[in-house]
Amino acid sequence: MALHLEAMESRVLFSSVTSAQLGADKAQIAQRAAAITAANTAMLANAKIDDLAITTQLKGSAGSTKTLLARLKSDESKSNSAVNRAIESLTGKASGEASTTVSAGTSLISKYTAAGQSKLASEIAVLQNACTEPLAALASTFSSQTVQNDLKSLGDTDSSNPVLARLIKARLKLGQSDQQSIQNAAHKLQGSVLNLAADLRKITAPAVPVLAATYSGTTRSTSGKHTGEVDGATLTITSKNARGTFTGRFDSDYPARGDQAAGIERYSVSGTIDTSGLVKMTFTDITPGDKGQQIQLHGQLKGKTLSGSGTAPGITAVFTLRAN
Repeated sequence: MALHLEAMESRVLFSSVTSAQLGADKAQIAQRAAAITAANTAMLANAKIDDLAITTQLKGSAGSTKTLLARLKSDESKSNSAVNRAIESLTGKASGEASTTVSAGTSLISKYTAAGQSKLASEIAVLQNACTEPLAALASTFSSQTVQNDLKSLGDTDSSNPVLARLIKARLKLGQSDQQSIQNAAHKLQGSVLNLAADLRKITAPAVPVLAATYSGTTRSTSGKHTGEVDGATLTITSKNARGTFTGRFDSDYPARGDQAAGIERYSVSGTIDTSGLVKMTFTDITPGDKGQQIQLHGQLKGKTLSGSGTAPGITAVFTLRAN
């Protein structure tokens, strides 16, 4: 029985991106998520300090002022909660999807499968949109003027107080600056997420090895009438494509055999080569007077060497050929 080389269900993938690069992308996402949280913490701390100064300045004011202060506190609490939810959603989705896709990408680089490639493509689609809704929620919250209007109303209660006017102006300016810092950090995070998605897309199926124009070597019969006989052999590739399909011609030079003179057997060749270098060929005898017999061959291309085995009714053989 001929030795058949089995196709590999998975194979090492030569990708234009490395596992180390994916790990670096993930680390950058974590750093930028932390930067957003830090910016939000700073905004809350600044607002607390400024609100205390404003409250102190208004101490002893009329009851209507106390009502405005209570409204400011309530509106700020609602706004802060909305910002916190948006940031938690943003950083959580970005970090979570990054972990999922980097794990899948690293596995695919190590061992390629078509199923893994399809699964990763679906995960990339989720990853690249991970920041969209949280960013929109954050922008919507910051666009609200409720807190700003509360502060301006407080200023109107004592418009002749220059200290109060200065405190409220500073509070509004710093609040706007802090919000901008958070949005800048959020968009940087989104940029890192999209960069990871782009790197993950660089993981593609390995290319089909390129066959040389001709291969020369020997065949050796391993069973049948001429067991042990070694013949010269030449494989000529006449057409091939990027999908791995090829055609050609195979010539076998055999020595004199008893009452049979030396000669050449010729075969037409059709075959395929996959990304692992596994070759499958069908030889059809086109030798004048001896047409039609077929031989099925399996082989492996490693560098410039193509070797394997073939079988036909009553005959098995092995072959070793090298690119010219």
